[in-house]
Amino acid sequence: ELIAGYKKYGFNDTEITQIKTLFYPIPNYPDLVRMAVREVFYPE
Repeated sequence: ELIAGYKKYGFNDTEITQIKTLFYPIPNYPDLVRMAVREVFYPE
């Protein structure tokens, strides 16, 4: 349904894929530091 809406407004498949990657929020700086301190990036 969302993809059909984008196509209705003239977006092609490549552009839709790029737009969909923007849906994932990037954590802010304090959260990134907190994750690094807690070793979230290095699961064991």
